[in-house]
Amino acid sequence: MTIEGRTDAHTDLRGRSGELEQIELTDGGTTVQVADVTVDAKPPIDLTDRAGDDDPIGYLAGLLRALEGDEPLEPYQDVIETAHMNIRETHDSNAYRELKSHDETYSRPTEAETKDVLRQQARQLIDAFVEQQGVTADE
Repeated sequence: MTIEGRTDAHTDLRGRSGELEQIELTDGGTTVQVADVTVDAKPPIDLTDRAGDDDPIGYLAGLLRALEGDEPLEPYQDVIETAHMNIRETHDSNAYRELKSHDETYSRPTEAETKDVLRQQARQLIDAFVEQQGVTADE
C-alpha cells in the first residue's frame, strides 16, 4: 500500500506505518493483509516553491528536497557531514558502551542512516514552523 498526497498528518503517518502493516480484513472467506506500507505523503506546503527562500522553512525545504534526490546535495554537504560526525561521536560515547557490549550486531550509524534522521527532523521542523506561522499550501 502506498499513501501519497499532502496532509498535516504526513509525519504521523510515517511513524505509524508499522500499525498499518498489521491491518487484516476478511470478506467472504478471503483474508487480505497489508504486507508493506510506503508513506510518500508530503507536508501541506509546496517544498519546490519554498526551497531556497530566505527563511527557516525555505532552508529546510531545500535540505529535504536535496536529501530526497530532487536537488543537488552540495549546498547542504557541510550540514550533513557535521550531523554525521556528531551522531557518530554520540554513539562512540560511554553512554552507548553498555548497549554495544550486549549487542553483537551493533554498528556505528552510516551516512545513509544520518540522512534518514535529517529527513525526519527536517519534516518535523517544517511541521512546527508551518503550525507556528500558519503557512498554507498556497504560500
